[in-house]
Amino acid sequence: MFKKKVYIVGAFPPGVGGVATYNLLLEKLLIKDSFSVEVVDFSYYNFYNFLKKLFQIKKSSILVDSYRISIESISFKRLPFYLLMIFFKQIKWIRIVHDGTFPEQYNNFSKLKKIFLKISLLFIYKTVCVSEDLKDFFDNNSLGKNKTMIIGSLLPFYKVFNLSKTTKENIIVTSGAFTANYSIKDVLLAYSNLDDSIKKDYRLIILKTSFSQDSDYQDKIDWFIKQKKLNVKIYNNLDYSETLKIFSISKIYVRSVKKESFGLSKVESVILGNQVVTTETGITNYMHTYEHGNYKDLHQKILYCISIDNEDNEARTFYITEAEKNYNLLKELIYD
Repeated sequence: MFKKKVYIVGAFPPGVGGVATYNLLLEKLLIKDSFSVEVVDFSYYNFYNFLKKLFQIKKSSILVDSYRISIESISFKRLPFYLLMIFFKQIKWIRIVHDGTFPEQYNNFSKLKKIFLKISLLFIYKTVCVSEDLKDFFDNNSLGKNKTMIIGSLLPFYKVFNLSKTTKENIIVTSGAFTANYSIKDVLLAYSNLDDSIKKDYRLIILKTSFSQDSDYQDKIDWFIKQKKLNVKIYNNLDYSETLKIFSISKIYVRSVKKESFGLSKVESVILGNQVVTTETGITNYMHTYEHGNYKDLHQKILYCISIDNEDNEARTFYITEAEKNYNLLKELIYD
């Protein structure tokens, strides 16, 4: 058994989104492999409890951290105490960056925020980027150069959630927040343009997450569904196991997002036997890509997936291998 305590810091259920899912899986996998693990989601802590918890973190422990205050959303109030804790307690700080929009955010940072960010990076043992684009950005901007590495966010979820082989149904599924970045309306436009006979045969399921919200965009979606009388079922903030069950019975998964660093849900969908249609962002191996915002192109790709109607075993094997590699690299980093 690995003797040092591992703290997984960042979003965690009941929080929603890819980071919360990643941390949930990582916790379960590490416990399964006999690590001593504790999850800390500081988003629920007021400042006093934040400081109290920092004091309780064990000396010489390991932080596998996606808490945004040190990179994506610099906190002038909390970050200095965080760094002092890491320094005096000799913490090995593994910082995971999931957010593919971080380069755009960085360009809008004030000079003071950029200084705080560079100070943070001095304390980090290794910055783990989930995509080549993110790593290139950190390296090209001298943000912790030579201390960055790529480990994709896909983990072997099938070792934790044993999903038995199920009969596939004629379901097209998509997921994301109801915001312009996730472009769920493009999926609705593409689906609404399918022939009536196909729409009668194939239903659309939307897995809505609320980690990001835009009420105007949501109103447009609600109005469009009612106007077109579409056969659409919307689920709000499903827990991870329920999401996987839907992926396991569906045939086609659509990812319409404008920008993301990896794309965990679309890869999970491939492993669970879906044809995946996605924009040209994040990982796209063995997937059918289309130009973001071009719902006519998306419509054609969906028709193609309906026509072939088969599972891609080569793609599944590719991503299972990738999941195992990612988890082993992360364990090596913890052991190192």
